[in-house]
Amino acid sequence: MKSRKKEAQKFQNWLAREVIPEYLAEISANHI
Repeated sequence: MKSRKKEAQKFQNWLAREVIPEYLAEISANHI
């Protein structure tokens, strides 16, 4: 159970680091 929580944390960190900035960059690019 504990390892699953760790995986979720890793996934959230990955999202915040990789996916969200790219997503925001794409949105900004579309608005210019």
